[in-house]
Amino acid sequence: MSKVTTRYYQKCEFCHKEYEVPVGGMQSISLPGYYIKDYGSKSTSFVTGTICSDCVQKMREKLGEFVKLNEVAYGGNDFEWIEKENKDE
Repeated sequence: MSKVTTRYYQKCEFCHKEYEVPVGGMQSISLPGYYIKDYGSKSTSFVTGTICSDCVQKMREKLGEFVKLNEVAYGGNDFEWIEKENKDE
């Protein structure tokens, strides 16, 4: 007997590529940004969107230049700004 399978697809909001995701496996990301009100003012907010694995890796590489982001087993999260030495001084 044949089996009926449902497949779920999601579009990455960064690269706009469509890719297959497992049931309940939609990847989303929250980034600091702004909420722009209808009359033009803006306030700080977190902007959320869907993202593919390729864009997650690209973002990890770009953020790695500025922020140390690690999750340590049994130790929690480790977030730290990476300070570049000023070579002009």
